[in-house]
Amino acid sequence: MKRIIHFSILVALFFSVSSFSSFSGRRVPVKNKKASQFRLEALTGEQIALADYRGKVVVLNFWASWCAPCLREMPNLEKLYNKYRLRGIQVIGIAVVSNESDVPQKVLQTGVTYPILFGNKRLIARYGSFSDLPTTFIIDEKGTILRQLSGSSDYKTLEKEILPYLQDLSLTNR
Repeated sequence: MKRIIHFSILVALFFSVSSFSSFSGRRVPVKNKKASQFRLEALTGEQIALADYRGKVVVLNFWASWCAPCLREMPNLEKLYNKYRLRGIQVIGIAVVSNESDVPQKVLQTGVTYPILFGNKRLIARYGSFSDLPTTFIIDEKGTILRQLSGSSDYKTLEKEILPYLQDLSLTNR
């Protein structure tokens, strides 16, 4: 009987931990869903809204300070941001289910310079109540969700996902 109870506890623990796992950028289907608008406090203290980035491709990354796959992915997002921001990309990190006092230290450790905002469970619910962290949404310049990536993505995967939506530099420099 004790073995059955222990096994049941282990199985429950496995499924609860694996819900915040590190799948390799698994694409989740989305169909022309408008991104939920928000205005949140940034790590810098300013208020930032999704609407502030209208006209850009937004890579909206939900992460947590305790999530190792999230922290491994953040430098990839930073590299993407630095390489493509002149072509119309904006990366935004949304710290959720985190101890807010841990967030500045984790941002320093990862070296990211893109805006980090403090999110909440209500915002997660408005984006579909996903359970995997990190979860990344690619939003077009008009505010439509193009892609949802569930789990940590490497740089090549992130780049492959956003390149079709970026502005052609030769067109913007005329």
